[in-house]
Amino acid sequence: AAAAQLHGVAQPPWASMFDAAAWSERLLGPAHDEVWEQLKAEGAAAACCPVQWKDNDIAFHCAECGVDRTCAVCPQCFFGADHEGHTLRLIRTTNGCCDCGDPSSWKPDGFCRRHRGITGKEDSELALD
Repeated sequence: AAAAQLHGVAQPPWASMFDAAAWSERLLGPAHDEVWEQLKAEGAAAACCPVQWKDNDIAFHCAECGVDRTCAVCPQCFFGADHEGHTLRLIRTTNGCCDCGDPSSWKPDGFCRRHRGITGKEDSELALD
């Protein structure tokens, strides 16, 4: 059986236990369809990658893009950026997160096309206002 979908996103098996469309409308308002479309369209411009690693996940280190030897990106971000001619290592993680989009860990030239990076305003006390 095909997985149920809401706004083009496959829903987990337990999603049938509640009315996902009703919850979407309750959380996002009557224009929830338009909000989802806007979120999907803007998703390509997200600041940082949200991937959190578990033990033994695969990640990539790039000597030219990583700020230090501990910096790495997930496979999706790695293959979404240009690392041609760079010195690369495939690594196994113990914990942490993908550094794509974080200019304090990864050079902006190495960001994938989905993550634009954190701006100075987003990475300061100004973001708390």
